[in-house]
Formats: sequence, structure tokens, C-alpha cells
Amino acid sequence: MRILDVRSYIAPPPRGSWLNEIRVSTPMSAYPEYGGKRGGWRGPNAQDVFIEIIADDGLTGVGMTRGGAIVETIVAQHLKGLLVGKDPRNIEMLWDQMYLSTLAYGRKGAPVMALSGIDLALWDLLGKWMGQPLYRILGGEMRASLPCYATHPDSDALVKEGYVGTKLPMAYGPPDGKEGLRRNVERVAEVRETVGPDIDIMVDCWMSWTVDYTLEFARAAAEYRVRWIEEPLLPDDLDGHVELRRRLNGPLVATGEHEYTRWGFRDLIERGCADILQPDVAWCGGITEIRRVAAMASSHGIPVIPHNGVLQPWATHLMIATPNCPLAEYLVFYGPNDEAPPPLMLGELKPENGRVRPSEKPGAGIEFDHEEWRRQTAARSGA
Repeated sequence: MRILDVRSYIAPPPRGSWLNEIRVSTPMSAYPEYGGKRGGWRGPNAQDVFIEIIADDGLTGVGMTRGGAIVETIVAQHLKGLLVGKDPRNIEMLWDQMYLSTLAYGRKGAPVMALSGIDLALWDLLGKWMGQPLYRILGGEMRASLPCYATHPDSDALVKEGYVGTKLPMAYGPPDGKEGLRRNVERVAEVRETVGPDIDIMVDCWMSWTVDYTLEFARAAAEYRVRWIEEPLLPDDLDGHVELRRRLNGPLVATGEHEYTRWGFRDLIERGCADILQPDVAWCGGITEIRRVAAMASSHGIPVIPHNGVLQPWATHLMIATPNCPLAEYLVFYGPNDEAPPPLMLGELKPENGRVRPSEKPGAGIEFDHEEWRRQTAARSGA
């Protein structure tokens, strides 16, 4: 089997998702003109990129990542040239070649995101070639299904659907002073009152807080029993993460969504930066690399809860097959009153009664909807 072609498709920007429309604390919140919605400054390169690996036996593997036109250019103008004509079953070798060939401008960020999307497509293709669901070739199931927590502002509705926890995007950070801190705590208090004592509450700070601000929040919100504080600091502030874990009393520290490859996670683990690691399978290096991260974390007794795991079917297959992946995140992009466009990825997963299990179809169990992609792209361009 040989690779005939590598194709990439930039998804149209999402419509009407709360994720880009509500106020959230971000690293850009320090600048008043950018302090509100993430959609105001992220630009088109936040768009998803779908990747297809076309094999000469007629099979097609599907992967995805983020990065819009930047990642699409890296795939089309660099990595594709390394892949065409190669045996797609040599996934480890292809990963190594892609990583080494991008060292001069890579190691983190867009080049690793491009590599990740290709890696997911290669694993999907391998599963289809073997006629097995991906979790089977990753070691088989460790559990029948995974409990899920949901990320969405409407915590009450989601908890009623059986989720074991809810994660809240924090609206305010240090630039908003004491009033912003008070509002963050009030939001947690409201949710605790709504969901009761048995549902986990987590807060997502999206790299925008400081050590002192996080400690002050934790003290003020102590009675509401926050399970973990997610991404409170900039990803490269390893010293700050170490200090925070040393001084924090109560909530756990979760991070890793914006970290890349085994080398980045090795530093987080060996420095003692996190209680929970959250690699994104579509950004950190794909299935190939996240398996290494999970193995390292396991040797240190650290759980791995991949970022946005349910909406990335490859990640759900991995979690079912990996001992130290106890929980899955379901990021609810669209609420009941939102206008959700038809999905571009056929076979997306949705939890039932707060639990999820991957597809039994070969590979990751998904396909790319070319017709819907053409329709949405034309509609957004005004064609």
C-alpha cells in the first residue's frame, strides 16, 4: 500500500457558537480593545483543517487539526511531499520524518498541528486497512465507556443529561481587579447551587491568570469545592506552575492543552507542573505522540484527560484503550437556541446519559463530508 495523495480542506469559521461570543478571560484581556470575545482577535487561522490521506488501494484516512491557512500551507507545500509514495503503515517513521523536517521552523505550534492532523489520518487509514476500530489496534478496551464532563455555560441543562461534571469558562482575570474576581466566584457559587453537591465543577482560565490571582480565587471559592483550575498561567511559565501547585490548597492544577510533543510534556511532568495533563490529540502530535505522553504520565501517577476528547473521535478511541485516561471532555459548541451548521465530519460522537464509547466501525469511524464542505464554503464566501 502506498500514499497517492494528501488533501486538506479549511473549514468555514463557526457560526453563532457561544465559545466565540461570550466574554472570557484570555491573555489578550490585558488590552481593552481585545478584552471580551475571543472571536474579536483570533482571526481566520483558528479554523479547523481536515486532512485526507488517499491510498492506492482505494482507502482514505481522515484527520483534523486547527490553524486554518497556515497549517493548510504547511501540509500542502511541505509535508505532502514527504508522504506521497510512502507506505502509510509506517506511522512511526513518517512521524519522525515530518517532525525532523520541520525542526527549523517548528517544534511547537502550527507545524506540529499540521503533523498531528496527518498522524490522525494515518491511524484512521491503518484501522480501515485492518478492518478494526482504532481502539482495538491501540491495545483494546480498558473500560466499556467513559464518563464525561461538559463544557458549556448552561451547566444545569447539561448536568441533567448525566454528566459527572461541568467546566466553566471564567469571564474575568487580573485586569478586571477585585470586582472581576468577585464575579468569577459568584459564578461558581451559582453553579454549585444549581448542580448540587455531587457534581464536579472545574474552571477554565485560558492562560490568563497569575499565581497570586489564582491563589486568591481558590481561597475565595473554597466552599464551592472546585475540582481543578485549568490553564491558569501562560504555558511556558513552568516556574509559576511549580509555585502554584506548592501553594495551592484544594483545587488541582490542570494544563497541557497548548503544549506540544513528548518533550514539552516531559518538562511539565518532571518539573511537577500539573496534577492533570490535557494534551489535544489534534495539536500535540497526534495519536503517535499522545500515547507517549500518556505512558510518561502513567509512570508518575498523573491522569491524562485530553482536551475536547469527545468531539475528536481519535481521542475517544485512545482514551478507551489507555489506563490513565479516566474522564472525557464534551465541549458543547452549540446550545439548544443556537443555529448549528451540519457537521463536516460524519460520525461525530455524542455522549448518552453522560457517557461515551467510540464507534465500532473500522478506523476512527468517521468520514469527511465533501459536499457539505463545498456548500458551507460557498455560502460563507457569497458564491
